[in-house]
Amino acid sequence: RLKRQLQLAERDLPSLIADAELRQRCQDLLAADQHYDRAIREACVILENRVRAATGADPSTVGTALMEIAFSVKSPKLCLSVHDQEQRGAMDLYRGVMAFFRNAAGHSVIDTYTQIDALRFVVMIDLLLSMVGSVVASTKPSSGTQ
Repeated sequence: RLKRQLQLAERDLPSLIADAELRQRCQDLLAADQHYDRAIREACVILENRVRAATGADPSTVGTALMEIAFSVKSPKLCLSVHDQEQRGAMDLYRGVMAFFRNAAGHSVIDTYTQIDALRFVVMIDLLLSMVGSVVASTKPSSGTQ
């Protein structure tokens, strides 16, 4: 049954995980028989790198500090909402991913994640990546003629 489910997930993975880099880097980790914390760790690294690139932050700025700079309410580098409470919520969400998931998986071996947990997490990271991508795309100057 699990094999059939995995085959279905492999066939549907592009529809579940739109981000090509995330899908490519996590696909084999999600298909593994164990050690799903590796998929959690890899997805967090991709999110962190993407936010760093989008903000132009220094490579030494990592984790929660990076998310605070990127999504701060006062002067966000990545503005997801014009409403302060929503922007704070976005910052808390991205910061929380780093504090709770990335730190745990980055500093410890966690054998309690199931394959389904890892897939759900990677799909959530896909959503967060698409939100960052939308902000970056909306702030790029238009290349059309005036």
